[in-house]
Amino acid sequence: MPLADPSTPAGAADKWRWVFGDGETSMVQQPVYSYTLPGVYTVTQWITDTASGATDVLTRSGYITVAGQGAVAVTRAPFIRIRAPANDR
Repeated sequence: MPLADPSTPAGAADKWRWVFGDGETSMVQQPVYSYTLPGVYTVTQWITDTASGATDVLTRSGYITVAGQGAVAVTRAPFIRIRAPANDR
């Protein structure tokens, strides 16, 4: 399942970290990830502009629902944006 990077302004971020809610992570901007077990998963993304040290944390609670083999639902709720000071990373 592809996940898109919603960071703004485009191009300001140059470091990414995704947490998929099942213990797996990715450091690429727009990962493609497959869940292996049914469940409801919260997705979190850290976006960093290393030049300025600014970091955003974006979270979607219950964003992915995997009902069984090949059955996935993506909640349309927007990311929750939390501005974190650079020294809190």
